[in-house]
Amino acid sequence: MTTTQTLKGSELNVVQWQVTGHSQPLSTSYAHHMIDQIADIGTAKLVIRGDNPMQRKDLFSLIDYATSRNISVSLATEGIAKMSVRAAANARDAGISRWAIRMNTWPDLLDTLSAFRISELRPFRAGYLLADHDVPIEIDTTVTNANLKHLEQIADIAQYVFGAKTWNVEMGTPSKRVMSRQMVTADQAEHLLRWMYKETSMRTIQITTTDAPFYERIMLQERSKQSHDSSMPDADREITDDQLVTIGAQKIPHDGNGEIFISHQGDVYPSEHLPLIVGNIRKQELGDVYEHSPLLQELRTGDRLHGKCSECVFRNVCGGSRARAFAMTGDYMAADPLCAYVPTLTNSPVSPIQ
Repeated sequence: MTTTQTLKGSELNVVQWQVTGHSQPLSTSYAHHMIDQIADIGTAKLVIRGDNPMQRKDLFSLIDYATSRNISVSLATEGIAKMSVRAAANARDAGISRWAIRMNTWPDLLDTLSAFRISELRPFRAGYLLADHDVPIEIDTTVTNANLKHLEQIADIAQYVFGAKTWNVEMGTPSKRVMSRQMVTADQAEHLLRWMYKETSMRTIQITTTDAPFYERIMLQERSKQSHDSSMPDADREITDDQLVTIGAQKIPHDGNGEIFISHQGDVYPSEHLPLIVGNIRKQELGDVYEHSPLLQELRTGDRLHGKCSECVFRNVCGGSRARAFAMTGDYMAADPLCAYVPTLTNSPVSPIQ
């Protein structure tokens, strides 16, 4: 899940909290303390995620407490085996703003039914129960070379079958979920995101991205082409924050820049896939960690980027995925390997999907 913030400032906008069945999770009192800290910050939304957050018995009471503190709470589940009528009702009563269901494959429903593949039917059962209780649904899809050509069908399922409010497309970082050999190429990612931009004007479902900060650059370029906007600065000059605000640019929170990730043990990371600990909420205040961590400050400084990202005029609005750069190069300030853009506004056309 992702959202956007105004360009000026580096307010914390999204807090991702991992809930698992592992040992030594945050106690209820510590979880309340974390929620209070998020409320004190005043700008952040809370996304609770995990293989099955419902393993935590106090989950819905914590969501209810967070909403009572005027925090928007979303739930992102990797597993939905325990979805029930009661869980859907509890989510509605707690005031959850969105429940995200993962769908990475294009299911042939007839084959699924004939083969009786229950695991592939569970998302549809969960969607039915949530919709029946008026809980807003989000569909999350991680892009791989296996599902790249089926994304339009997945978008149709999200919109017309689930009636989802949002389809969130995750570009992926090499991890347990996405291996390096499953990653799409930079040209394929560019082509996909330009297709997504066009789809936003033709669909009622909101389309968002995760791990694709360069989507903002693509949106700016497409809007500029459509409106023949002459306010876009020359390619050989750095675009200042003021200019980016003028042309409607927004930062997409990622990797310690508007977003942080808190583990089930309270460790604070820049993001889920950037495994560099910057603090722990058992020992430190969340706001202090976000504001004063030297690593987070470095991640928020575009002038410290390496490679082509350091030369890009969009570095203050995009900055590239620091998690993907770290996973694929070992340098968290390196150029984003999935960005096809060459730092010039006159770069060559995008190659089609092969």
